Amino acid sequence: MAKGKSDTYQNTLIRSPEKAAILGALCLLLAVTAVSFYPSLNNGFPNWDDGAYLIENTAIRDISWQSIKKIFSSFYVACYLPLTILSYALEYHFFGLDPSVYHTTNLILHLLNCLLVFWVIFKLGSSVTVSLVTAVLFGIHPLHVESVAWVSERKDVLSTVFFLAAVISYLSYQKSRAMTYYSASLACLALSLLAKAMAITLPFVLLLCDYYNNRKFDRNVLTEKIPFFMIAALFGAIAIFAQHSYGGVRQGQSSNVLYNMVIAGYGLIFYVIKTALPVKLSCLYPYPAGALLPYRFYIGAALAAVFMAAVIVYGRHSRKVIFGSLFFLITLLPVLQLVPIGQAMAADRYTYIPSIGLFYLTGEAFVWLYRKKGSYERVVKTVLPIAGISMVILLSFLTWNRCQVWKDGITLWSDVLKNYPDEPVAYSNRGLALYKKGTYHQALTDFSQALKISPRFVDARNNRGIVYKQLKDYKRALADYTESLQINPRYVKAYSNRGLVYHHMREYEKALVDFNQALAIDPQFAIAYYNRGNTYTSIGEDDKAIADYREALKIDPNYAEACNNRANIFLKKGTYDKAIDDYNRALKINPQFATARFNRAVAWYKKREYGRAWEDVKALEASGASVNPEFLRLLTSASPAGAQQ
Repeated sequence: MAKGKSDTYQNTLIRSPEKAAILGALCLLLAVTAVSFYPSLNNGFPNWDDGAYLIENTAIRDISWQSIKKIFSSFYVACYLPLTILSYALEYHFFGLDPSVYHTTNLILHLLNCLLVFWVIFKLGSSVTVSLVTAVLFGIHPLHVESVAWVSERKDVLSTVFFLAAVISYLSYQKSRAMTYYSASLACLALSLLAKAMAITLPFVLLLCDYYNNRKFDRNVLTEKIPFFMIAALFGAIAIFAQHSYGGVRQGQSSNVLYNMVIAGYGLIFYVIKTALPVKLSCLYPYPAGALLPYRFYIGAALAAVFMAAVIVYGRHSRKVIFGSLFFLITLLPVLQLVPIGQAMAADRYTYIPSIGLFYLTGEAFVWLYRKKGSYERVVKTVLPIAGISMVILLSFLTWNRCQVWKDGITLWSDVLKNYPDEPVAYSNRGLALYKKGTYHQALTDFSQALKISPRFVDARNNRGIVYKQLKDYKRALADYTESLQINPRYVKAYSNRGLVYHHMREYEKALVDFNQALAIDPQFAIAYYNRGNTYTSIGEDDKAIADYREALKIDPNYAEACNNRANIFLKKGTYDKAIDDYNRALKINPQFATARFNRAVAWYKKREYGRAWEDVKALEASGASVNPEFLRLLTSASPAGAQQ
């Protein structure tokens, strides 16, 4: 059997299929995948990690050696992924925060991965049909919507590009023994790990490729993997450190080996079932409540053991079964929660690379059934293609609809609540999305529901306080912030937000105490500097305010509001050139910043440069912004000709 497999591999390399057939297969693959994911191009930024990675991430707003150094020396949402963050920075430099650009990039990377999946399977010696089936299922499966339609999961699609390129380079090295391919595979592994740590499984996948191609496991085969394992171990250690640094490891269960093994076994079957039957998908699959696991988890773990035993037994007769099954298991192993990380028991995105193994087995099974001789041969050859096409249409339809779930935070978290109506995180996140939309009372309902389910949920309590502040219900806002700080005395957002409420209540001393406390805990909290600067401005301590705005701008050079408020102080002091410089900077950061444009018009008026003042006024009027009538009267009186231009 081993000899026959090796012969098949060699012959496939010698007699390449018709180029037209391959080209047609690739065009079909790209077309059906692009159509399936087309709705994602109209999506926005759901409020789940997109803020930390993009909207609030000051590191992406400037392409410089300093910002690149920060990107490569920082963790983001408990992950080390500098290449992914750098890709955001490049997009921001050219396109700002246009969601369609980021979604288009994700889709392009996914399409590239589809081509690479086809190439990997074909290069392993499989037929064009098996390669196409594998790549199409990879391309259109609804489980992959999370990785493609969620901008924050750029790390999945980007890391996979280099992961698959590393496998292809290694397969070329297997054949030619050229060190160029070996070096390219190592480089691709490093790049893949710089995008996401999931690529730590690549050395094992390369050993699996050796097994599939019947290489003898001698010292040379193992020695050549040492550099791969060393790179993977380094990034694996960094990933674990990042999770521990940000409290990502769930301490309650991390030492309970049996509990974690049951979760892992259930997770394995969970992913197999979701791959076969992709319904009731969710962006969040929460851990079960309580210390005792429901019976379904033990049943799932038992089924996982049966599944692995069946693979071992049947795999004796087929390397293909062993290869596909182990590819799935090995690449899934880091996220099977043997070390419990995060709030979720499972995630659709975790299947992005592992599913290739299951889809490969599906492709091989499809071809085997189609070629099988027997009394029902004609029926099978008629029914099987129809069933295959129907499956593609169904999966494409499900993916199309699933992409629309990721349109915004409201649609996303409403979808979670359909499946998990008692999930407090979903209520809190939907409440935040509703707040940003301006539907404050609906947001209050969601935050209150989250707190009813989980009274010690400090994020929900802090967010409800924000809504109360917006509604000028300062008493309830203060109560929520104070309660949050009783639960977590180092919760800097609550200090800053409570200080802001005190500021609005004109209790400036109390406000300063809270801002000082926030900055004592987190000296890099730019918003607290900005808020404290505003409070200093209100009590007439302009020099302290300027210093705070300066600190905020050091942390976030693109803090347009800090530029504007510092400029206001310069304007008040009569240092008009400094004021105009800051207004210019604010408008360069945000050309739609109407307040800064009006203030600059005032500064030009004060400098008696009326023509420039009128330019700003005309720009404001053209954008639909209102202009202070009293200022217009003064400007018209000083320069009546400008009003008529």
